[in-house]
Amino acid sequence: SATATATATAIANVEKPSSRTLRIHALIMGIPFIGFGIMDNAILIWAGDQIDTHLGVYLGISTLCAAAIGNIISDVAGAGLGAYIEDFCATKLKLPKINLSNAQRSLRSVRMAGQVGIAIGLTVGCVIGMFP
Repeated sequence: SATATATATAIANVEKPSSRTLRIHALIMGIPFIGFGIMDNAILIWAGDQIDTHLGVYLGISTLCAAAIGNIISDVAGAGLGAYIEDFCATKLKLPKINLSNAQRSLRSVRMAGQVGIAIGLTVGCVIGMFP
């Protein structure tokens, strides 16, 4: 269609960010997820353990069921604490801002860099959070 062709042409004309800019973008996107991963796994492990130890026998649930309930608690906490983690990163860590236009942000390379940064940050945070 004409719209798809016009969109493809517009994207092709967008200036591609440098490799350095993409690495910085990945870092900026990933750092808040380190905090989220720490919080998520620490709460999940603590809550799952408490449920398993104190309610598991009483309710007759398995350890995996207790872990799943701990995961629900952790996810709810994550929904509530996510804004605080982002605010901390923005105000206390003063992460740099990179100047990407909306058109550049829609480029696959920029989206992928952000997703890779998030995945790495979340993985690092979850590993750290395994030791609450």
